[in-house]
Amino acid sequence: MKEIYKLVSEISLSNVLKRNTFQKVFEILYGVGEKGISQNLKVYILALISWLVSLVSSVNWIIFPISSTIITFTLLTVYCKRPRFLNDVAYTLATFLLCQNTVIFYLASIKISENVILNRSVTLFYVLICYFLSFYIVKIKLLDSIQESYFADSKNIIKSNAIKNIKLLSSILVLFVILLISAMQLYRLNKWWIKSYNLEFLAGLNGTILGNIFSIISVFIAIIIVLLFTMIPTLFLNSDIIVNGLLLRKYSEEFRKEYDFTKEEWYGEK
Repeated sequence: MKEIYKLVSEISLSNVLKRNTFQKVFEILYGVGEKGISQNLKVYILALISWLVSLVSSVNWIIFPISSTIITFTLLTVYCKRPRFLNDVAYTLATFLLCQNTVIFYLASIKISENVILNRSVTLFYVLICYFLSFYIVKIKLLDSIQESYFADSKNIIKSNAIKNIKLLSSILVLFVILLISAMQLYRLNKWWIKSYNLEFLAGLNGTILGNIFSIISVFIAIIIVLLFTMIPTLFLNSDIIVNGLLLRKYSEEFRKEYDFTKEEWYGEK
């Protein structure tokens, strides 16, 4: 996160003010119509769904639903204590993290063998690596968003391979979602002949070199599909909102005084 904070520190107040008019800031504080209420309700409902779904991971290890419960409770606590000027940021991060939490702990319920220790070890590794990948993708997206919004004309803009790779991954994820939806529709319309298709010939490959190669390729493809499916929530993260929130936080008092908001209006203090 050092790179992000370094770039944020180089952005001037005047530059941020250009992108945050009084009307835009007013909408962040008070929303449009019943936006604030509906956002809170969506977060609470999503948190409940995420927690309920995560309970299925107990089939592998009770540690997983306990971890999910702690994550969900902590997230809701932080969300409820947010200052008012970070409404949009809190909502964006909360929905992303809850969706990510739902997918990860749902897939954590999959058993790969009858060996309990193996199941727990693989699942724990999956949870840890997926959270790491998810946060890494978010970090790169934030860097890219900051640069495109505030340093597009700068000679110091970083054109790293990481940014290019994450953009490529996003494109792959979009394609994966399209293929996934298409496959589901294909199966729904043609499952009668898919179910009747005879795959017994594969049993004859057991123990053979060809069978081993086929098994390795199948496992590799399965891992790729699981990882791609797990990273789908990163597609819907609006990094621009988070970047804007970081800048509002940096220049919090300056914005409040510039647009003449009281502390109660700006921070939500009573």
